[in-house]
Amino acid sequence: MADIDPDLVDDPWIFPTPELLATVSEFMTLGVETRMAYDRQFQKAVHM
Repeated sequence: MADIDPDLVDDPWIFPTPELLATVSEFMTLGVETRMAYDRQFQKAVHM
């Protein structure tokens, strides 16, 4: 990241601190098939 944009190296929205991660929770757990379906759709969207 330092080569791309040094200002982003310490950005906690990109690289959350352990303290910040300790305060989050998962919205929902995805099963393997659902995660794979989401991944396929995401790949279609980013490669348009």
